[in-house]
Amino acid sequence: MTHASTRTIAHRDLGVGENQASLHAIMTAPPMSAAAHAAAARQRTASRRQAEDARQLRALTSDDWRAA
Repeated sequence: MTHASTRTIAHRDLGVGENQASLHAIMTAPPMSAAAHAAAARQRTASRRQAEDARQLRALTSDDWRAA
């Protein structure tokens, strides 16, 4: 398996220059404070839960009786 096939779809859409630019931005950013890290973690958790809830709702409202 090649490295390119293990990347997420979002990374496949970026050009090489864009990947290098985003990596440079990440590597040169100042360290995150504990409060900022906690806020980012809460936001990731909330968005993940929203996605899971939407997935479950879609499965429950689908016409496929096997999905539930």
